[in-house]
Amino acid sequence: MIDKNQALRIAGGQTPDGLMIDRDRVKELESGWLFPYRGLPDADPLDIPAGSNGCIINKSTGAVKTLGSRRTPETDAKFYDLGYQFDLYDLVITSVNERSATLDFLEQLRLSDVDLSYSAGVVWRVPRSIARAELNERLSKLPCIFGAARLYFVYEVLAQAERETYCEFRVLKCTG
Repeated sequence: MIDKNQALRIAGGQTPDGLMIDRDRVKELESGWLFPYRGLPDADPLDIPAGSNGCIINKSTGAVKTLGSRRTPETDAKFYDLGYQFDLYDLVITSVNERSATLDFLEQLRLSDVDLSYSAGVVWRVPRSIARAELNERLSKLPCIFGAARLYFVYEVLAQAERETYCEFRVLKCTG
């Protein structure tokens, strides 16, 4: 188990230049420790890096989750404790109750796939959006898996879908 002091040492090593840990706002979560950032006292506001509200250190593993700036650190902490602790996920649809609503949900996630090709001695990986027709086709065989999904910007969509009953799904850490 990672205690607050160990987590603070780990977080200190993750802090971007121009920022510092806001010790007044450090918070213990169920699964980790939240370390919000703030600008250095004498920093020019124009020199403060954009895009990071802090980090969360996992209590069990010491793994670092760097937070973006889309939502408040407190909101990110709430989603972290709901299990959204990674950069990449495998989304598994296990059942569909309302197909149209499930397709709407999947479209909001802005899922993509990778097309592979080979040319001039190089394997090219070209990401492409998954169109509604393909989503519909893939839902015909359950469980339906969407791998290596980046979901940070759609946590609210996932939370809403969990409250609804149009489909059942699992969000797992992508391991490969």
